[in-house]
Amino acid sequence: MYDFKELDNKEFELITRDLLQEEFGINFQTFAAGKDQGIDCLFSVDNNYEIVVQCKHYRNSNFSVLFNKLKKEELKKIKRIKPKRYILVTSLDLTLNNKQKILELFEGLIKDLSDIIDFNSLNNLLNNFPQVKKNYLKLWINDSDYLEHLLGRQTHNKSKIKLSYF
Repeated sequence: MYDFKELDNKEFELITRDLLQEEFGINFQTFAAGKDQGIDCLFSVDNNYEIVVQCKHYRNSNFSVLFNKLKKEELKKIKRIKPKRYILVTSLDLTLNNKQKILELFEGLIKDLSDIIDFNSLNNLLNNFPQVKKNYLKLWINDSDYLEHLLGRQTHNKSKIKLSYF
């Protein structure tokens, strides 16, 4: 399992984008750092906010900090935007109760618990789409299984090259 602590906020947004693009089979836009109006990734059709993704990467934090930030800042932004679908992604490990509180807070803007993607859900997506990992060195540099996989493949390729000379 990956804890995502090695990634900075922008890298967390990008890996989220890449995983969701794989999951949904669509392209999400991402934007330069700065005030984002509550939008970190966007899928838009005809200038409509079809899917808005907000990423909250809180290293060494807890649910209370996340919930207060959502309540005080993010909820207002999303109410203004009124996307057809809003997905919240956090690197925190949430309980079912945590997710239900967030769902209630967003009063129908988040349609389903599955649109609250946490630590476990992100790891599940990485398991489903392992090819995304390779673009994020900080994520897998300490993962011995993944390194062995890469080295094994490299050795296999070199062996094939050597054998082709005979």
